[in-house]
Amino acid sequence: MRRLPSAVCALAGMLVLAATPAGASGVPASTTTTTAPQPMAVTITGLPGDVYTATGQPVAAPASDPADLISASASDDGTTLHLSAKTVALNDPKSDPNWRNVTYIAWLLDPTFSGHPRYAVYYDLDASGNYAGTLFSFLSGQTIACQVTLAFDPTNGYQASLPASCLQGATSFQWLVYSFYDTVSTDTTGADGFGKSLPDFHTGASPFAGKVSGTTTPSSGANPSASPIPAAAPAVHSPTPTAYWLAGADGSVYTYGSARYYGSAAALHLKHPVVAIAPTPDYQGYWLATSTGAIYHFGDAKPHGSKAGTKLAAPIVAMASTADGKGYWLASRAGTVYHFGDAKALGQLTGKKGSAPVVGLTTTSDGRGYWLAASSGAVYHFGDAKPYGSELGKKLPSPIVGIAATPDSKGYWLVTSTGTVYHFGDAKSFGSEAGVKLASPIVGIAPTSDGLGYRLVEKNGRVLAFGDAHDYISHVARGVVKQLVGIASFG
Repeated sequence: MRRLPSAVCALAGMLVLAATPAGASGVPASTTTTTAPQPMAVTITGLPGDVYTATGQPVAAPASDPADLISASASDDGTTLHLSAKTVALNDPKSDPNWRNVTYIAWLLDPTFSGHPRYAVYYDLDASGNYAGTLFSFLSGQTIACQVTLAFDPTNGYQASLPASCLQGATSFQWLVYSFYDTVSTDTTGADGFGKSLPDFHTGASPFAGKVSGTTTPSSGANPSASPIPAAAPAVHSPTPTAYWLAGADGSVYTYGSARYYGSAAALHLKHPVVAIAPTPDYQGYWLATSTGAIYHFGDAKPHGSKAGTKLAAPIVAMASTADGKGYWLASRAGTVYHFGDAKALGQLTGKKGSAPVVGLTTTSDGRGYWLAASSGAVYHFGDAKPYGSELGKKLPSPIVGIAATPDSKGYWLVTSTGTVYHFGDAKSFGSEAGVKLASPIVGIAPTSDGLGYRLVEKNGRVLAFGDAHDYISHVARGVVKQLVGIASFG
């Protein structure tokens, strides 16, 4: 499976189209037997010309764009899963040189109906121009040993098929399909293009819809490479647009939904890793902070100072902006808090014995207080921030890695590296990944603007949404993200 270049929204130079089906095909994966398999199929269609950039802007002159999906289908005959997709311009992959670069089609399968895909089926070509169909597991973070057969014809388009037994434990699922096409087409802002889903996932609606149940026929047994599918709480998606940024250790910034791309530090080849991203209050810009306290600003984010060139006793681990965006705080692993611009010195942990390493910083809504979270589950409050509880002294499944406050500052959430979420004050529980084996550790948490949901982000770039949060198509399976360090969201 080829790796995409690390660039704007992880889509560098590509047009993307995502199409969501009105249903899903079931896939058996056990040794049970039923009689008279009943073929199940779902087909969805979409209008041509709906090609959008990674920032949600329409692509100029999208007519006949190869990324523009106009239909997709899934069917299950009891033993084999058949997938297909058609674009406005049906380019034969064997004769189109772009297909040997970073062009592909992917069907994402969600057998738990949680809103989080567990598998991805890829229609791809290798560098030699040969078909290279693959089945990827989001749970294990690895390709599953499964024969994915690919075909193309100018009538039915791009087709993929695979044995139903490759998906262990699944008897039905919801699905969506999207397309990346390597091209130089961009919008007026210079952002890389992509098409919308069916229904459009920019609306904040769930990108999955419907269900098709499969039937099981005799098989040679479950694929030993596939991971068991754990139960998961259903995700409730927001009816309004939502968006977020992800920050990589190399300074990359990835945007999703209507979040705008204002630049990144990836091209600077930083000597020290980025550890945090903080948006401006109007979400028209953001700052990146490195472990040495250097600050990079983009959009309407202004520089208010940094610790670059200063010898620090401990590395920076977190950053937060003041309410008006005219200042910010940096927190070190040792609990030292540095303030810049109109940010006030409200207190810190430096000099206090026995405190565990600090891992997170979050502020009150008025910017007159903040909380520091430690890996032990301890929470320290300063300024007008109130204590609402902590996990200090309790047995944790893994260390705390992040903290996020509710919009009214009357509560907060803590998250562990394995995805357990703890809630305090008026913060509500909307679910977590507790007990689920993750392919990569959680590195951050970000709530929605109304406090009725939150997102967790894994180190590999996968985003998990709960409550009214929405998670867009993840590119983790394509190897885009090397090391994620933080998430910032709005809406």
